[in-house]
Amino acid sequence: MIARVRGREATEPDIRSLCLLFFLFFFCQYMLTFKGICTGDNLLHYDLVVNAVTTGRLSLPDDQYDLDKQRYLKPYVSKGLDGRLYLTLPPGLALASIPMGALSVVIENRVKAPEVANKAPERRNLAEVRAKPSAFFIGLINPLVSALLIALFFRMVSRILGVIGVCMILFEVYLGRKLIQTLKST
Repeated sequence: MIARVRGREATEPDIRSLCLLFFLFFFCQYMLTFKGICTGDNLLHYDLVVNAVTTGRLSLPDDQYDLDKQRYLKPYVSKGLDGRLYLTLPPGLALASIPMGALSVVIENRVKAPEVANKAPERRNLAEVRAKPSAFFIGLINPLVSALLIALFFRMVSRILGVIGVCMILFEVYLGRKLIQTLKST
């Protein structure tokens, strides 16, 4: 399908390069606001990914969580038939970040990363966890997926409508420009 950009026909590589630009723009924007691991859910997903990479099991580490002492975890964690603790949260992003977790474990083994004590999560300092390269790489999945979804949305809309200008208007509205000025200039 051929779309029109500024009076000329846009080819498929033009649309691909615009999708790449959308991805890079939004990825950079998300990285500017990236906080890393900042909540309990993120910490649980982090522990799940690190345990999956190091032991090959999709359960939480055996020695870090105790449901009898940490009753506040019951909505998020449950005991499986094998006695291990599993997340009740959807594991989608945790599973998607396993390749990044594997990369971070390799980096941590090559570089002397600060050790995080195996303490219970309420006693573990988030600053200690954030100091590890694995916390950065595992948390990187959120900006990657968000920017990729926006680029795919742009690609889908440009294919359905056949006009890149409509997508550019959506992009300009996102940036805060006035829609009327955009329509008058095109």
